[in-house]
Amino acid sequence: MTEKIELIVVPFQSNRSLLLPRSLVEFVLPYARPLPSDYRHKALVGAIIYDNDKVPVVDVRKLYVNDKQAEEAVFGQRRLVMLSCISEHSGFSSYALIANNAPRLLEVSEEALEEVETDLPAPFHSCVRFQQFPNHQFLVVDLESLEKNIFE
Repeated sequence: MTEKIELIVVPFQSNRSLLLPRSLVEFVLPYARPLPSDYRHKALVGAIIYDNDKVPVVDVRKLYVNDKQAEEAVFGQRRLVMLSCISEHSGFSSYALIANNAPRLLEVSEEALEEVETDLPAPFHSCVRFQQFPNHQFLVVDLESLEKNIFE
């Protein structure tokens, strides 16, 4: 019997979602407009107060899409997915990703993942597909690279 992997599916466009390890997701919160901040990276759209700390909010669409119209298209009910940092950063140990619809838990075996593309912009590592979702792209993100790129 093959071991199952627990993943969180975080939709960021109508046909694209991130696949994240369940162990890194702290909480899923209702969306609240981020507070203004002085972060320099284009994907850092502000901050929220979480667990008595000010934490950055990341809009994944700004990392993946150059088309302004597609970037601003919003569907569903937005959420904030709170992630634990996997690297050391001064000032915070968590950050939020904007999900454009409710994230969901997915248990899969490694055999169920079919890698379909690896030539993606950084920090995306690869694109995988599941048979039950043939028209949806599931992107695997290199979180260490993401954090280094936008927080340092």
